Amino acid sequence: MAIPKIYKYGIEITKPWSSEMYDFNENLKAYYKDQIIDMINSIKTTEDCNFIAETVNPYKYGIGTSDDIEYMKSDMRTNVENAESHWMLEIIEELLILQRISPMICEATPEMPAISLHDLGVPMNLIGFETRDEILMLRERYS
Repeated sequence: MAIPKIYKYGIEITKPWSSEMYDFNENLKAYYKDQIIDMINSIKTTEDCNFIAETVNPYKYGIGTSDDIEYMKSDMRTNVENAESHWMLEIIEELLILQRISPMICEATPEMPAISLHDLGVPMNLIGFETRDEILMLRERYS
């Protein structure tokens, strides 16, 4: 039996990634990056900087930088701007759980009318990084 094509948010998941997958991820990353940068810009305390740094950076700020909020915010913005997709996936997941950013909710549009009912109303994140279990569930759904 042939392996069925699988879809997430109306986009076929392929290996290697298709240009449609890359385009989707780039657009979604831009949406979330804008929100994350706005959230970083609104930080007022060093405690909040370190709290967000645990998600956005691979490190927190210590002695020498702990009193320079503008440096910490600039550093976090740089890390977000330069984050690879696999890192952005994790940042987005964490900030959505912490309710520090607003999710983009999956809905049918004229450009993407063939969205599965399973995806409608779901907060979207980057595609192409599905776990083995998720791939198996999608295969079963689309078989």
